[in-house]
Amino acid sequence: MPNGRTRYDLADVRKWHVGLRVVLLGAVLLLGGACHTSEGTVSPTATVRPAPAPTPSPTVAPPTATPVPPLPGGDGAKVKIAVRPPEKEYLPGETIRLDLEVTSAEEREVTIEPSPPQVRVWKMRPYQVVRELSRGTARMALKPGERVSLPLVWDGRDSQGRLATPGWYGVLVQIAVDGREMGMSAPAVLIQHPQGALEAEVAVGQKREAKGVEMTLERVSFTRREVKIEALAMPPGYRPNLQFGPTGAPHVAVAEVYLDDGTRIFAGGAGNKEEQTGIRLVWTLDPLPASVKGMRVVVSRLDDWEGPWEWQVSLR
Repeated sequence: MPNGRTRYDLADVRKWHVGLRVVLLGAVLLLGGACHTSEGTVSPTATVRPAPAPTPSPTVAPPTATPVPPLPGGDGAKVKIAVRPPEKEYLPGETIRLDLEVTSAEEREVTIEPSPPQVRVWKMRPYQVVRELSRGTARMALKPGERVSLPLVWDGRDSQGRLATPGWYGVLVQIAVDGREMGMSAPAVLIQHPQGALEAEVAVGQKREAKGVEMTLERVSFTRREVKIEALAMPPGYRPNLQFGPTGAPHVAVAEVYLDDGTRIFAGGAGNKEEQTGIRLVWTLDPLPASVKGMRVVVSRLDDWEGPWEWQVSLR
């Protein structure tokens, strides 16, 4: 094939010609079979068996998480479940008590198990399961309209018996109603620093540049509930796309924070929003202890641009 074209012999052409005639004949017969006569009968059709298509290569679907059954709700609910912490803020080592309230909305008796229910506790920033409380083996019968309160107790320690570090924790309670598994998230619980949380507002306003990307650390806000780090990035050739609205644009900005005592905090990805003046980036951390005198903020990546962009924040 010196000219790059495929050479076919006469036998191949004849085979294709015969095959085309068979396909056309089958199409005519099928169309005829779909037409009704004036008496309402269906014209006879011939069965055409096309050559089997080649079997495609099998594809492996990505694994999917097993969905958690939704809690019953509305007028047809079997039970109504609420988890209420008497307090939302604790000190390290304090016992954390939660109340699980279960109210029957059925006209018949329902069964709740296990009692006490299974409880999972995780650190929210970064996500890490720290404790799973043992589930009980008892079963509880709930009469129509009856309400019961089940106390849930966490001693504030992880699975190794160590005191849970200060920060926000999520709590998931899992029970079964008449054999149907369901989960309920409790309001987040804050374990506070023993010396109190740092409360301050620091305006930085310092610009850094790396790989042609200008980034300005505007401010850092410290409260007893959280720390917010706000920056504004201006990539080369930036044009805002405002279609994303308040939910933010799909940008990836990763940062770390180093405290003056050597503690490293992974800030993770930033919430972001495109504005006319640049991409607004906001990282949210757990509250910091009042003893912190300074910190270094390092942004290692913005989308495909590698940093770092660094700032030293003094709190003296």
